[in-house]
Amino acid sequence: MQPIRLSRADMADVYLRFERALSKHPPKDATQINQEFDRATLQFFSGTFSDSAKMLCEAIDGVKFGDAVTSNHAFASSLKVSVVPTVLRLDQPSPVAIRLEPMYKVQPVGAVQIRVVAADGRVAFEKPTTESKAMIAADPKLFKPGTYRVQVRSGDEALFSTRFVVSDRSLDAVRDELLKRLEAASGGSPALDQAIVACRARINLLTDTPSSDNPSQFMADPSELREQTATEVAAILSGKDPYHDRRGDYWRTIAFKGAEIPCRIYAPSSLPKSAPVIIALHGAGGDEAMFMDGYGAGVLKQLAEKKGFLLICPRTEVMIGNALALDQVIAAAGLGYDIDLKRVYLIGHSLGAMASGGLSAQRPDAIAAACLIAGTGRFSKGKPVPPTLVIAGELDPLMRADQVRAGVKQGTDAGLPVELRVIAGRGHTLVVGEQLESAVDWLLKHKR
Repeated sequence: MQPIRLSRADMADVYLRFERALSKHPPKDATQINQEFDRATLQFFSGTFSDSAKMLCEAIDGVKFGDAVTSNHAFASSLKVSVVPTVLRLDQPSPVAIRLEPMYKVQPVGAVQIRVVAADGRVAFEKPTTESKAMIAADPKLFKPGTYRVQVRSGDEALFSTRFVVSDRSLDAVRDELLKRLEAASGGSPALDQAIVACRARINLLTDTPSSDNPSQFMADPSELREQTATEVAAILSGKDPYHDRRGDYWRTIAFKGAEIPCRIYAPSSLPKSAPVIIALHGAGGDEAMFMDGYGAGVLKQLAEKKGFLLICPRTEVMIGNALALDQVIAAAGLGYDIDLKRVYLIGHSLGAMASGGLSAQRPDAIAAACLIAGTGRFSKGKPVPPTLVIAGELDPLMRADQVRAGVKQGTDAGLPVELRVIAGRGHTLVVGEQLESAVDWLLKHKR
C-alpha cells in the first residue's frame, strides 16, 4: 500500500507530538535523539514527508515507551485521520466520513480506536477498526456546534489527531457578514488603522473549506475565532482598539507598506509596565507558530509568562533583510502595550537566526541584544551590532559548528560584542528548546 501525500497540517501534528513527548519524557541519550530528529528534518526538506513522519513517529514511540512499545501502538502511530466535510453545517447536514490512511507502511496489528472528542473532553463518537485504510461513517446528529478533535488511539494513548468543526451555519457566510460590518469602520488613528487590518485578516480565517497547508487557518480554532472577531468588530465600530493591552496568545497581522506581517503574540497575565519585548524568528519550513507551540513544546511562551515579557513571533520570510518591517513590528507593539524601547530583543533559529543577525546589524540602535541559534550573522569591522549571543549545536548537520565558529571569530576579530556557545551532543533544532531559558536570561540582562 502506497503512503498518502501528507499536508503541512499533518506534519505539524507529528512534529508537535514529538516536542510534547520529548518535553514530558527527556531521553537518556540526548545525542541520539538530536541526530534522529536532524535526519528527519533533512527528509522533510527533501520533500519526502512520509519518511520524515515515519522517523519522527518511531522516535516518539522510542522516547515514550522504549523497548516496551507494542506492535499495535506502532501500527496506530503510522496512521493519520481526516474528516469530510472539514466543517459540518447543521443547517445543511451531510454525512460525516472519517477517513483513516497510512502515513507510511506498517503491518496492521489489532484494533485502533477512532474517537471524536469535544472541547470539554466529552467523547462524541468512537469506533474501533483493524484496517490501515478505512472510511467510517458518523451520524451528524451526534454533534453540536463547536470544535472537536478526531483522534487515532492505541489503548489510552491519543496519537494522530485532526480538527473537526461543527457550525450552526456556513462559516463563509459568517465571514462575509463580519467583513461587511467592518467596512463601516473609519479608523483615523494608527492603532485603529492597524486594528482594522488585523481584524480583517482574522475574519478571513473563517471558511467552510480551511486549507491544510495554510498554518494560519489550521492552527486557529474557528469556533473561538468566530466569537472573538464578532466582539472585535463591535469594538472597532465603537472607536476602540480590541487588541490594546490584550492578554494571552493570539494571531494577528501587522500592516506594513501595503502588505501584512502574520504574527503570533503572547502577552502574559503579569506583563509589567514598560515591559521588555522579545521578537522571535523561526527557521525555514516553519511559521509564526513555531516558537509558540514547537521548540521545546512552546517553552518560550512559558518563559514570557514566568519572566514578564511581551513575545512577538512574526513570519520570518517577511522580515528577512527588512529593517522597515522590524520598525513596524516594534511600532505596532508600542501601540498596543506599554513597552520599554530600550529592552527590545531579537532571537532566531536557523534562517531566523540569520534574519535576526541581519536585522540587528541594520538596527543596532533599536535592538538591545540578539541571540542567534544554529545560525550566524555577517560581522565586519566598522559595522556595529548589539551584544549578540550565538549558540551552535556541536553535531549540527545543517549549520556546522565550524561554520558558526568562523562567523563569530570574524565578529570578535572586528572587536564586536559577539560571544559563542557550542553545545556538545546537540544538533540543529532540538538545541533551541533546551537553550531558550538561558538565552532569554542572557538577553534580559542587556539594556540599550
